[in-house]
Amino acid sequence: MEVGAALVAATANGRRHAAHLATALPGARLADKRTDPPVVTVDDAGRFAVALVGGHHGGNDLARRVA
Repeated sequence: MEVGAALVAATANGRRHAAHLATALPGARLADKRTDPPVVTVDDAGRFAVALVGGHHGGNDLARRVA
């Protein structure tokens, strides 16, 4: 599954998780603002991933992969 999403982090720990996810999900880059990508959030400890938006567009599957 090709992932069309951006990785955004608000904390130093979040940036470490984002860097790891960038290597694990190489397609994780936002291609175009007109697309409707899923939005997945991860807690700062990196233990939980939740699809906030786009569950019907692969967000739930992406959350499972991220978790």
